[in-house]
Amino acid sequence: MKKFSSKVNCKVSNAVLREKFAKYDTLNTGEIGFDDFCNILQELLVNNKGIFKDTFGKFCGDNGRRVSLQDFTQFLQEEQDEVIEASEAAERMRNFLQDPARDVEEPYFTLSGIGRAL
Repeated sequence: MKKFSSKVNCKVSNAVLREKFAKYDTLNTGEIGFDDFCNILQELLVNNKGIFKDTFGKFCGDNGRRVSLQDFTQFLQEEQDEVIEASEAAERMRNFLQDPARDVEEPYFTLSGIGRAL
């Protein structure tokens, strides 16, 4: 989170980041999901939605409101420095979504407004 916030010129103290992270890491695992990551960034950037859109726009496909499997895989590789196959990214998406309607070969996330993943 700290690395990413500095990358988008959003100066945030470590204490604030820890507080936001703890809010979403309810199981105290030290990990959060993509939607929680987006929610934290939305909270941090609530007064500057342009930064969020500029930063995540490239991961939201053509219409800017849908994160495809390819977009999510690209996000993990570029922003999280994770070397991951599309099949593993798809499994993560399916596990997160737990939605039979989107349990398809290429799952996707949708955005509700800028920065808030459903």
